[in-house]
Amino acid sequence: MAKKKPLLEQMRSNPQKDWQINDVEKLAKEVDLIFSPPSNGSHYKISSEHLDKIETIPAKRPIKPVYIRLLVGLCDEHVSRQKKQKTKLSEKTKVPKKQASRPEQDMRSTK
Repeated sequence: MAKKKPLLEQMRSNPQKDWQINDVEKLAKEVDLIFSPPSNGSHYKISSEHLDKIETIPAKRPIKPVYIRLLVGLCDEHVSRQKKQKTKLSEKTKVPKKQASRPEQDMRSTK
């Protein structure tokens, strides 16, 4: 049985598929993006705490491929920044290793 590809990879390989807003919401949760429903309109907002960018996606079905491509790009940027930030945090929290101290050599001469 073939293994199912992650949703992000499915969207990347086939943006023309009949994607629904619930698929977009599921991807946002998987990648840890902020998904906001429309307050006074018909567009959902997707943003990242690591980026200054906000993508809007219309709630109409099917969602056009251009919006899926924008979403995939946002996910890629978000994941990249998230990894960089985790790397920086792990570097800051690393405790420097103590240098092995050499045993002092006895400077006395042996008789």
